[in-house]
Amino acid sequence: MIFMKIKTTVIAGAILILAGTVTFTANAQTNTNTQPSPQTEDSLHREIIETFNQGKKWTMAFYMFANAHTNQLPVSFKEVKESDTNAPDADIAQAHWEILSRGNLEGITNKNKTILFREKEARRLQDGKLSKIYLFVDGHAQEIQSSDGNFAVVEKQFGFLTQSENKDIIDTQKEQPHEK
Repeated sequence: MIFMKIKTTVIAGAILILAGTVTFTANAQTNTNTQPSPQTEDSLHREIIETFNQGKKWTMAFYMFANAHTNQLPVSFKEVKESDTNAPDADIAQAHWEILSRGNLEGITNKNKTILFREKEARRLQDGKLSKIYLFVDGHAQEIQSSDGNFAVVEKQFGFLTQSENKDIIDTQKEQPHEK
């Protein structure tokens, strides 16, 4: 039991270190029409940085939750907040992020490809592309871009996965419907 707590603490620390170094951009050409309005370059940059920071905080909170609950990932942000009053605002997170992986954290074998959660809504970039932030089970975050908002295609191209509560690894293309 002590070994598992130490192991989880080391992993959580590694996530904090890794989370500070993460952006990766992907482009997709498909046919879905999502039309958020463009922002100024400065406000857009601040929003993306703030979103990464929020995601990092929630990733750490998920790991701390799993550590306290026999390595089980939470099923909601509210569940984390009820367990840890220092966690960020769960209502805001629930509105902004969508949890894609659940179940036993130790049972996830491909942590760098398994999406923990992602933004629900895309933002329009200055070049017209759409962007979402993804957080992965290994603690890294990526900004993913799409020309038309069909992020399911990008997820499939990069082989991203999710984990259901029954510990099955799921191809995101099969699990998630196309974005609107």
